[in-house]
Amino acid sequence: YWVNKANDKHYIAELDEQLQPVRLVATDGQAISCFGETPDGRMWLSSYNGDRLGYLEQDMIYWLPLRFPYNSIITFLPLSNEELLLAGNKLLCRLDTRTGRQTHYEALERFTIETLHQDQNKVLWIGTSGNGLFALKQNRVYKLPLDSKGSLSNVHTFMEDKSGFIW
Repeated sequence: YWVNKANDKHYIAELDEQLQPVRLVATDGQAISCFGETPDGRMWLSSYNGDRLGYLEQDMIYWLPLRFPYNSIITFLPLSNEELLLAGNKLLCRLDTRTGRQTHYEALERFTIETLHQDQNKVLWIGTSGNGLFALKQNRVYKLPLDSKGSLSNVHTFMEDKSGFIW
């Protein structure tokens, strides 16, 4: 999926293998920030303003009725067909999309979280702006040490290689 703005309208474009659009979905003027797919194939998205979550079904976006403070959601990670982990500005919570129930990880909600990654061992890696990186394993938070120059204080992405190492 790809987001495009044309003629002052935002679209989500589904591309084929030759990167040609096969479907365009208008977003009703709402810019999109993040995409994530649940195991059942449902495509979820967050608003660029960081205050809304929705899902794509056929040629429509269905926004959840709950709203978050402006600029809260920077990223999210689907955990199951019904649960998403939301992260961003002073936000880290598990959201049940059916009930709207939120479980907050308050120990990490004082930070701006830029990125999330769940590895093959079910460890959740959390990257922040200015506060380094954390690991969440079995509901326990681990602060990982910074290097001597503080280069790891801003973490924007994670990548897991074929051997299971996190970069």
